[in-house]
Amino acid sequence: MYFERIDNDMCEDKEKLNSENCKNLSFMQCADCQSPIISNVLSTIRNSVVIIHSPLGCASSFIDFNIKFKIGLKKRGLPIKNAKLVSSNITESDVIFDVDKKLKNAIDRSIESFNPKVIFITSSCGSGITALDIQNVINSIQDEYSIPLIIITCELYNSGFWSSGAKLGQSKNLNKLIKNNNICEKFYNVINFTGNDDIKEILDKIPVNWNYITCYTEYECLEKMSGASGTLLISPDRFSKYISEWLKDEFNIPCINKTLPYGIEATDNFFDEIDIWFKEKFSVHNIISNDKNRYMEKLKEIKIKLNYIKCLPIIMGYGYEKSILVMLKDLDINIMDYDSKYKMIFDNSDMPFFKKELSGNLYGLQGVKISFNQAYILINFIGHMKPDLVIVKHYSLRAWTAKMGIPTLWIEDEFEFYGYKGMLQFAQRLLDLISNKNFIKNINKYSKLPYREWWMRENLLKKV
Repeated sequence: MYFERIDNDMCEDKEKLNSENCKNLSFMQCADCQSPIISNVLSTIRNSVVIIHSPLGCASSFIDFNIKFKIGLKKRGLPIKNAKLVSSNITESDVIFDVDKKLKNAIDRSIESFNPKVIFITSSCGSGITALDIQNVINSIQDEYSIPLIIITCELYNSGFWSSGAKLGQSKNLNKLIKNNNICEKFYNVINFTGNDDIKEILDKIPVNWNYITCYTEYECLEKMSGASGTLLISPDRFSKYISEWLKDEFNIPCINKTLPYGIEATDNFFDEIDIWFKEKFSVHNIISNDKNRYMEKLKEIKIKLNYIKCLPIIMGYGYEKSILVMLKDLDINIMDYDSKYKMIFDNSDMPFFKKELSGNLYGLQGVKISFNQAYILINFIGHMKPDLVIVKHYSLRAWTAKMGIPTLWIEDEFEFYGYKGMLQFAQRLLDLISNKNFIKNINKYSKLPYREWWMRENLLKKV
């Protein structure tokens, strides 16, 4: 059974629905650009500089980058400082006359001011429209510099295809970043840009030399990745996957990337895969058993208190949706309109992650997709579903559900729920919301939704 948007002629009150603000209920806008996300991650690499080759206005995203950079430093107990971010500040006249000179000036100023070991150069939609060939410019001037200049761009508006900004291999940029090393010591790469160190705490108990590739990692850790005996991929982003696949293709380095450690069963599978590497020397499960048992005892107590809850997750995206549904099922929580035949595969190596013939109703590839900007549909839908608890990824939805008197968990950082410890934190957050409803009740009592009663009664979505 699936959910489908009802067309205008299927609504009860045609006269009201034909008004200007209700003409098209099928609009969806749920996509986001991946290039800034990768640039944000790269800005955290120590001894690096990120240059955005674009008009100055496009560098407004640096404000967000810098805030996240400082928050990450504070969480790790490191000295607070600004990220090293530079704009080439191109103008209309630069595009016509000599835009390449602006990029070279930005590189020279960056080296003079920061003395970096690597410079990452990205673009924006504004510079993408002009079809600037940044790669050719860098190829022509690379020999003038002793440090690698690495391009992180996508076609943006010039291409009809979705792009992530991680097309490093086409220009051999990863060869500049990762050296061909013959290191005598035996070690394993761990690629983890999630910002969650809970898994690291467990991995450190395993007697193996790990080379951690994380936010705020040293540049030297990236350089020596090619000498590893294997790669453990923890972060699910496209950039991390690209690096691990490139290492496998170029240096024949095996990679574990199938299972993300969300929930109990998936975390067990995650460590099963690691155990295959080292089972001849020691048992990974024996090493981590004490940690697991400690968290499982506390989790069992919370689980009993949550089994009566009706939960409605409003999550978009392969990784987000899968992880939340897996954890809710581990807690035996009633997921509203979840099909019992809807089987999840603990496989991060390929998409889609759901079996096509078993796609469910609200979730998966054929589930309902509504943007957080479409509150006029979302609020109506939530009102008809009447959940005890709502889980959202976008922070703006918290205000809507609070006005409806429904406890809501905002997943600000889904990676904080990695592993056994993360699963316990997730369960505790849900229990806290269900056990303390006074605040939500007061908001509901003294606030009002901007939608009229006739609209809230309309069935905008139907089961088919």
